Amino acid sequence: MTQHDVPPRQAVDDARTTLKSRGRMRTLHDELEIIQAEKNDTVEKYTAKKWHEIFQLHHLLTKSDQFRGIPLAGRPDALYESLFKAFPHELVSKARFVGVMRSICGIESTRVTEMNECCKTMVKHLESMHYCFEVLSTKKSIVGSCSVAKSDLQQTHQINWRLLLCALYLLREPKLPESAYLWFGFQLFASPGYLDDSPDLWITRHDLYSIYNFASGSHACSRVINQRIAQADTKLPTSILNRSHIHYEHVCLLSNQTPLQALFAMCTNYTSYFLELTSPLVRHYVFQQRKFDKDRLKCRKFLSYYHNKTLRLMWVRWVDHVTARRDARRAVLRAISQLALSSRMQAFDRLRENALQHVAAVDIQRIVRGVRGRQRVLGILTTIQAATAIQRLYRDRGSFIKYLRQLRLKNRHAIKIQSVYRGRLGRIQARKRLLEHFEAEMTKLQAERAAYEQSICEAAARRIQRVTRAHKRHVVEKKAAEDNRDVRRVELEMEAMLEAADKVRREHRAAVTAYYDKMREETNARAARKIIDDREREKMIAVRRQREWANILVARKAKLEEVATTKATRQAERQSMWAAKVETDAVARKEKRLQVLLRPKDKEEDAMKAALTEKLNAQYKVVQATFKATGVAMAAKEMMDRARHDVLMDEMETERQRVRVEWKALEAKIAKQEQDEADHERLGEIDKDKKSRFDAATRIQRGAKMFLARKHLRKKVEHAFEKVYDVPTGQLVYLNTRSGGVCPKPFCLGDKHDLVMANKWYICPDISGDVYYYNPKTMRQSWSKPDGCVFCESCSTEFAQVYCPHHMKGHFVDPVSLCQACYAREVVQEPALATDASTFDGAQVS
Repeated sequence: MTQHDVPPRQAVDDARTTLKSRGRMRTLHDELEIIQAEKNDTVEKYTAKKWHEIFQLHHLLTKSDQFRGIPLAGRPDALYESLFKAFPHELVSKARFVGVMRSICGIESTRVTEMNECCKTMVKHLESMHYCFEVLSTKKSIVGSCSVAKSDLQQTHQINWRLLLCALYLLREPKLPESAYLWFGFQLFASPGYLDDSPDLWITRHDLYSIYNFASGSHACSRVINQRIAQADTKLPTSILNRSHIHYEHVCLLSNQTPLQALFAMCTNYTSYFLELTSPLVRHYVFQQRKFDKDRLKCRKFLSYYHNKTLRLMWVRWVDHVTARRDARRAVLRAISQLALSSRMQAFDRLRENALQHVAAVDIQRIVRGVRGRQRVLGILTTIQAATAIQRLYRDRGSFIKYLRQLRLKNRHAIKIQSVYRGRLGRIQARKRLLEHFEAEMTKLQAERAAYEQSICEAAARRIQRVTRAHKRHVVEKKAAEDNRDVRRVELEMEAMLEAADKVRREHRAAVTAYYDKMREETNARAARKIIDDREREKMIAVRRQREWANILVARKAKLEEVATTKATRQAERQSMWAAKVETDAVARKEKRLQVLLRPKDKEEDAMKAALTEKLNAQYKVVQATFKATGVAMAAKEMMDRARHDVLMDEMETERQRVRVEWKALEAKIAKQEQDEADHERLGEIDKDKKSRFDAATRIQRGAKMFLARKHLRKKVEHAFEKVYDVPTGQLVYLNTRSGGVCPKPFCLGDKHDLVMANKWYICPDISGDVYYYNPKTMRQSWSKPDGCVFCESCSTEFAQVYCPHHMKGHFVDPVSLCQACYAREVVQEPALATDASTFDGAQVS
């Protein structure tokens, strides 16, 4: 330990003296003071370099255009899902971690010169990362020449990738509360390959401590956090840390206790005590990010205040301006009304002449329009009759075309069924010819093999006889000259040779056993890995289908909202248009009635003027009576103006009611039209849905028929074939129980289906001259006779195949089990063995 590693004693003594003088328990603020006083420079430098590497990795993953789209979790190509798929365990070596990260980032090239700048920077940083990894010592086994296992220590760099993802999440989201980091860490340690929020997820106590201490700056900080966790656990009625499975509700219950609430309390305006216990780099980064966010919120608040104040000032000015313009407009309108009153009297004569011309023009137009209307009705009637005749012809042709289409469809289906059946007959005939050819070839091969073996045996016998005769001749010639020492030497050499042969035999047996054990382990590992891959694939397919359904529902909802918005917009436009039309028609009627009252008598408008005059006189009497009753003196002209105004207002209200009735009738017509359009669109959707359902049902029926045909064919194959082990070739073959031939796996079984193999042992000859026993179902190999099998009681080398219950041993019945060769030999000598004799397979495990 160097001088810098020793904490300053004076600072530590001062901190402890202060705590004793206060006479109370140490708070988190006191713990921070002690940690600052006892901090180790070496540990601080190591932590700073470690977080510097994590900061640089965070910068490369978020600021680079090529890696910006890689999320931490939540997608199949995210960091968590890819890392979990590569190594589900927590610790991983540096070389494997760097390789998987390169695969996630899409860096396939192994040459630096072929990479772009982003890939070069990422690869160099991953290879230069050192402080994020821990040096762990592992044991490796070394087998010497004497077959004795020796242990040796090997140091490797390993990293807990889940804690690294927690640190990257803290840097990506520095403004979240501490509970969000704990929830993310809990999901990382508990989820089975993809982030899950199921309440059944659980972690261990070690994982809980790791989540709380993933950002600790030193061992002293970790000690403080662990003490707070233990204190919170003691306040609970039932301990959580002693559980083997800790759920998230237990973590929340633990976090709600006073010690951990004090840990998550605010120490400064922007950071809590939990963040104060982290590395200075992390603390400063989070402090600056949260401070910047709050300052930005304050600036936005002040800016909104300024905008509101400015808007209120402009509103006051605009109201004053509008008031001035309104007063000026009223004065101008008053002057214009006086001018209009004088000009109306002058224009009365011109209006009368124009009215006469208008009436004559209306009569002429009425006559011309009547003639044109009758001509149009005759044209429309002719068109309707022609269209009716054409539709009748087209409907007959449509029925004929529909009948032809159905006939073609039936013809296509019949052709397809015939082709499938003819193909099946062709395959059956081809399979029969193949089996006959295979049986003939196997017979030829067996005959050639027997002849070849016979020639080899004869040649070997001749060589053995030649060697034996030469050796006997040599022994006879040298027997007189040899003495006891030479005889002993030969005996010793023979013993050494026998021992060497026995050693080679044992090693050979061990090698054969190791080969079969390795083959069994590899087969079991592949089967287990296939099961795991199938489960993961099903989970990913389920997640993908859920997301697709969510997108479909969102699209449907957006379409409905768009239709509703369009309908509401049209309704608002129509309402505004009709409101303007109501006021316009009301003002027009008022002006017309006013002109009728002011102009001289006219024969065409005498009735209207008389009615208006009657209403005006009645209203004048009402106004006069009202003023008399109130005792207010008013001129007759003013009362007449008041009565005229009331009459005109009544006429305007009558016109408004008429236009509103017309408006309601038109709205009902428009609503009916929209409903008809919606019904037509719905019927189109229903027809489209029916068509898609029919197509889907047709495809499902075709698939079901093909599936049932394959299933029926597999059942026939299962009855006709038997899966056995071919001892000469060492391969699994399929025995045709009808023809007796063998063949490889039938194609109709496919990759997912296979025949059930019997739990049966086979006798396999070895190159050493011995035999061993092999069970292909369990993939077990044995040099000794397996248990559970029945051997021949006569030769004891073959499996028994015939059970003789009436075998006699002396004067007593002694049932015996024999093989076929022994049974054929014994039944000649003792014909009573054939009585009630039954065959069975002694190689099967009972």
